[in-house]
Amino acid sequence: SQQRPGRPHTVMMVSPRTGAGNSATALTVGYAAALAGDRVLIVDATSANPELSTIFSTTLKPTNVVVLDSKDHLNRITTRDSLSGLAFLPIALADLRSLKTQQRRRLVAGLNGLSQNYDLVIIDAGGLLEDEAVTSLVPAADRLMIVAHASVTTHEDVAKTLQILEPARDRTAGGILTMARGQTV
Repeated sequence: SQQRPGRPHTVMMVSPRTGAGNSATALTVGYAAALAGDRVLIVDATSANPELSTIFSTTLKPTNVVVLDSKDHLNRITTRDSLSGLAFLPIALADLRSLKTQQRRRLVAGLNGLSQNYDLVIIDAGGLLEDEAVTSLVPAADRLMIVAHASVTTHEDVAKTLQILEPARDRTAGGILTMARGQTV
């Protein structure tokens, strides 16, 4: 891996559209790493469909104010799975779509600060073509992975996603194909 000194490996998982299995993939990879002994943080950035946040962060309501660039405040709203030690940051509930450019930059700064406490950070970015606000988190990622559903995701949507992520092409590591069962996209 090409980790920067003093910085964990941060992977952003992004799908062209919701329903590709992005959250399930992020959770599976995160749990596997946590059970192997890594300190893992999953960041739910899927404001269009904050499914993981509503499951894992039952105490945090969408109305709560999130101090975007405060490592300490982000740490306070992070929940932990007692079995695996997996940590979970529900920033999707802050709704990235409503943030102004400066607020998004502050969030990246806060995430970068918080991520230093972890060996692996996985950003679940959800469906990029449905919510381009998640591109504001691309600067926080060392690697980007595109998650596609074998029988649902189209070539055209993958091409559009790659076009949007073009500025980060050097950090785009590849793709994960879900529900493949022997077929190819």
